[in-house]
Amino acid sequence: MGDSIDKAQFEEVITQDISIGGLKFESKEDLKIDSPILISLDLPDNEELVISGKVVWVKRRNEELLSYGVKFNDIDTKDANKLKEILPEKFHNLSYEYYL
Repeated sequence: MGDSIDKAQFEEVITQDISIGGLKFESKEDLKIDSPILISLDLPDNEELVISGKVVWVKRRNEELLSYGVKFNDIDTKDANKLKEILPEKFHNLSYEYYL
């Protein structure tokens, strides 16, 4: 996806788990299963990685906070390699089933 995007459109969240296949995060936003989502990751080298995905599970944490599992949509080889560079090796081959 490579193009820079307007960060004002995004809610900043902290990812709790991430792999080549997807990620987990918490938010106050009310997203539904199968909701499309655009993820912007700030990489250590001041690069931005933008990946599309969809919500595959939702768990309510408390009155305000929800946890979400996101499966990345067909991540291209270049972006997958960027993720592999920053992720510990044990996370390279995990698929979205890890979050289910």
